[in-house]
Amino acid sequence: MKSYAELKSVQKLIENMQSDVSSPVFQDVLCQYILNPVLLLYPPSIDYKIRFCRQIQSVVEKNDEEVHPLIIDEVMNLIKRQSTYKEEEWSYWTTFFTLNNQSHHITLRLQKCFSSSTGMVIWPASQQMGEFILSNRQLFNNRRVLELGSGLGLTALCLLKCKPAFVCASDCDAQALRNLEHNLEINKAKRSAECAYPSKAICSEVEVGSKLQTRMYKWNEPDKDDFIAEAGCDLLISCDTIYDPNDHFDLLSVVKKFLWFNSASECYFAQTKRDPSTWQHFLATAQTLSIRIEMLNSNCYSQLFDYDRQHCILMRFCLRL
Repeated sequence: MKSYAELKSVQKLIENMQSDVSSPVFQDVLCQYILNPVLLLYPPSIDYKIRFCRQIQSVVEKNDEEVHPLIIDEVMNLIKRQSTYKEEEWSYWTTFFTLNNQSHHITLRLQKCFSSSTGMVIWPASQQMGEFILSNRQLFNNRRVLELGSGLGLTALCLLKCKPAFVCASDCDAQALRNLEHNLEINKAKRSAECAYPSKAICSEVEVGSKLQTRMYKWNEPDKDDFIAEAGCDLLISCDTIYDPNDHFDLLSVVKKFLWFNSASECYFAQTKRDPSTWQHFLATAQTLSIRIEMLNSNCYSQLFDYDRQHCILMRFCLRL
């Protein structure tokens, strides 16, 4: 269920179920995936659902078994919808069940028309940070948290489950920020300034006592120092934001200012290591700015999401004395 809701590889998903997928009992279970109330309200993309249903159909037919009529009906309905795409159907959703429990979930909207934006992609580092947050709730309880590069809002919504005093979710991309606000809305997150989103029939539980603010924030903007001071946050997080060497100095300058303003503040980053030269440039820039980076062990959080962990790293930053 989790792999289907998180839009994982259809081929791998079916392969993992290969021995049972043809049985009538197991097909009943698969129909519960497809007809799950949360996933009907916030469905995966039409293309993904078609691939999933057709793969099941193919495996069942190869084993000379009968395909469940609901699966056949779903394939036919999806094909009809696929041929008459409307602009609003360019949006689709992915759902993370955070506690292996359907009443504890986070639903995020992705948009095909904005697929070139980094803020419209679920990066493994954000899932790693989400695991760290949910596994260490006491660290974020009653804290004022600033997130840089919030993107889809997965980590911000994980934060809101920990009863923080305040969360500022920021991004430099206007389209990503609008989509982030939509994701906060469908998960019943309550914004500051007495602005509450309307509730939905099926939603994730989010601590409504927490104050939330969204903000357009570019790391090189002239008033960045004023914003850091005014926000009054004591904990900074960011996920997968060090991929461009041209941004390293500006990003780390924000980190340095943040740590300098409040000696009790903390800073955590999650990142997927890709290009070694980019990573080395980031470390060198941090050293130039007198920032010390401590790598955190994977033992400090539980594995709650399904993603490729091989190149993900979790870091804590502090100023060199």
